Amino acid sequence: MASKLFSITGFIVMLVFMQDLFADVIGHAKICDLLRRVVSHPGNGYLFNGPTQTGKKLIAEQFAKALLNHPAERTLESHPDFIRLHRDEEARDIAVRQIRELSQRVILSSGSGGRKVVLIEDADMLNEESANALLKMIEEPAHRTTYLLLAERAERLPATL
Repeated sequence: MASKLFSITGFIVMLVFMQDLFADVIGHAKICDLLRRVVSHPGNGYLFNGPTQTGKKLIAEQFAKALLNHPAERTLESHPDFIRLHRDEEARDIAVRQIRELSQRVILSSGSGGRKVVLIEDADMLNEESANALLKMIEEPAHRTTYLLLAERAERLPATL
């Protein structure tokens, strides 16, 4: 009975923790509620789409913290199982080389023994080859890995993603 009580207590603490993570988000209540509900059983990937400065990056980062059970006051980069991918500064798109390097990182065991989260900024800047490589990773994800894609123009992404 004590273990069931602990699980219920842990669930309540996790809900309070997640509510605090989304406290800085203005608007987007339905999206935050949905993410709170799926954090205990997340899918392989999520697309956060919208114009610049609409909160998609903040929401995705807070969701990543919830998935990793990472304190709100610490940066995601301080977590061993968080990977951020963005296009190189001078590049016009995300190269397949970057996706292949990412593939090599996500197959490694979790540094904390839990979930791994990959946040891909400018996902709408994937070229065709890199999008296909990413699709394969999302379709057959490494154990307990969740991909969060940020895009300003989702119509640029292949429909299969």
